[in-house]
Amino acid sequence: MRFSLGGLILLFAVVALASGQASAGKLDKEFQVNTRSEYGQSDSGVATLSRRDFVVVWQSYFPDAREFDIRAQRYRKGRQAGGEFVVNTRTAGDQTRPSIAALANGDFVVVWQSELKGIRGQRFTKWGKRIGKEFLVSRYSVKTQANPSIAALADGGFVVVFTALKEERSLLAQRYDRHGDKMARTFKVNTGPKQAPHGYTGVTGLPNGGFVVVWWLEEINARRYNRKGKPVSGILRVNTDTIAFQHHQQQPPVTALSNGGFVVAWRSGTNLHGQRFSGKAVKQGAEFQLNTYGENTHSNPALAPLGNGWFVAVWPAYGQDGHYFGIFGQKFDKRGKKRGPEFQVNTTTQWNQDDPAIAGFADDRFLVTWSGNHEFNGHYDVFARRMR
Repeated sequence: MRFSLGGLILLFAVVALASGQASAGKLDKEFQVNTRSEYGQSDSGVATLSRRDFVVVWQSYFPDAREFDIRAQRYRKGRQAGGEFVVNTRTAGDQTRPSIAALANGDFVVVWQSELKGIRGQRFTKWGKRIGKEFLVSRYSVKTQANPSIAALADGGFVVVFTALKEERSLLAQRYDRHGDKMARTFKVNTGPKQAPHGYTGVTGLPNGGFVVVWWLEEINARRYNRKGKPVSGILRVNTDTIAFQHHQQQPPVTALSNGGFVVAWRSGTNLHGQRFSGKAVKQGAEFQLNTYGENTHSNPALAPLGNGWFVAVWPAYGQDGHYFGIFGQKFDKRGKKRGPEFQVNTTTQWNQDDPAIAGFADDRFLVTWSGNHEFNGHYDVFARRMR
């Protein structure tokens, strides 16, 4: 069979069109987010405000004061909008572990762990102007609260979850309305010490106005709430695999999907696993493995939704790019099937690239942030890259 040059070009175009979203392609080169680059910049988070606008937050170490604070940088149409700014108002003690959510009206909220003042938060307009004062999330004792996560809700409000170690190792949550006012009191998510969290927690808002909270205690747990903040499920065990080597199931992110369901990911041994759910928290399909290459350690997965129920996961993998940790990812379709090959996010591979965060845009592009030390000096910067 013979093909003309024009026929071959048309054939390749049809194949490329048919593949659709199957593989991730670069959109931008990786770029450094933080301006102040002395010492440690780490633990980043990201939220998309519109098709081309986003904001990145991270914790920044001040060697003179020997303390951390929370910093942020806005981007408008993919370019820096204004300078790097400090999120927290109070400066006593370390301010760490930031989490960020974009609200329905384009504003955003940042919450973080304050060493002396518990879980605190600050609302901002989409232009980066403060809305009101920095606020205290919880009424519980301030020195024993940690690991906050925040999610926007469909009604314009938001919900914050966090661990309270002194209160019988509880996982607590607090809802806010669209004005930033508390709705009812802080409530407990876990039902007893056997379901109490170790470290990482996650939360996502659902299209129906409810939300889902996830956490880990050897196994991965989840609980679904309706739009009124009332539990509509008991404690759900997310993971199916409980084989001895993979018994320690850790680090679970969760994200809502455009089809009304949600997906949870976690570290299982040295690999990463996931499980899809319907909007009513019914498992969809079997537990699946995120990573393809499984020779070395994979950890700290992050998730973001794409269109048509698709989603994308990113994670650090040790030694896969020939150095220490690099950031890799994989797209999945609405059935949880891998679409296209596993891809690498970072283009600079010297030393460590770790601790990724991810957020999706409305047009199926996504933005990944991570911490990287491109020189062997122990000082990390925050980097980002837009992809599709």
